[in-house]
Amino acid sequence: MATREVAIFEEQTSITGTSDQFVVLPDNRVSAVAKMTASGTATLQMTVDPVDVIEANNATWVDSAYGLQAASFADAAIGPVTGIRLNVASGTWTLKVLQA
Repeated sequence: MATREVAIFEEQTSITGTSDQFVVLPDNRVSAVAKMTASGTATLQMTVDPVDVIEANNATWVDSAYGLQAASFADAAIGPVTGIRLNVASGTWTLKVLQA
């Protein structure tokens, strides 16, 4: 699984499984938009593990409070989140991550 460091904005399209791992700075406000492009369900997941743990694919990922979604949705966090990813159960999705 690839890891992307989010400078300000990153986007991944055509997600049909687990997205790349988006690494963010823990002191920043992070917004994520999951856009369904073909009917299905997905869950946004976050971690607070250190970057080296994320890059080693050993992070503990926790579902956002919204849980499994069957329509496009958004979520936000104010630290100490260090990583965000989208876990797609079915369909095709796009994930957009912004930090400021």
